[in-house]
Amino acid sequence: MIIVLLIIIDQLSKWFANMYKPSFDVIGDFLQIQYTENTGTIFGLMQNTNTIFIVFGIVLCVLIGIYMKYKVPRESATEKCFNLILAGGVGNIIDRIFRGFVVDFISLKWVGIFNFADSYIVLGVLFIIFMEIREIFKDGEADKKSNFTSWWI
Repeated sequence: MIIVLLIIIDQLSKWFANMYKPSFDVIGDFLQIQYTENTGTIFGLMQNTNTIFIVFGIVLCVLIGIYMKYKVPRESATEKCFNLILAGGVGNIIDRIFRGFVVDFISLKWVGIFNFADSYIVLGVLFIIFMEIREIFKDGEADKKSNFTSWWI
């Protein structure tokens, strides 16, 4: 249910941005609202490759869903992280299919222009990375759990 709520928030924010095409400063030039249509990926790379990202996004969302069903404990922090990632992926896929581009409107000076769906994906991935790192170093057992030094030498 949280996935649906997050997608609704994302789509409503994009609808408003698409309708009003805003451009204004929130915190000087550090944080701005600036409407952009993105047919590519992060930082505007690979423009006009919408179809590739629709197919890739759908396949990735299906694989994440399957992984969650069989490998991720219900009501766990990991499930919540994957829910964020799925909500973001589906939100951007909806844009690509029905608009032909992704609506981006939140501009951070050193990060670029993005939307709520992008934020969901980044937060979900960062939380998973954080949980994995915390698990590796938990109870001073990093040397026992990590194969970092063995796989690259």
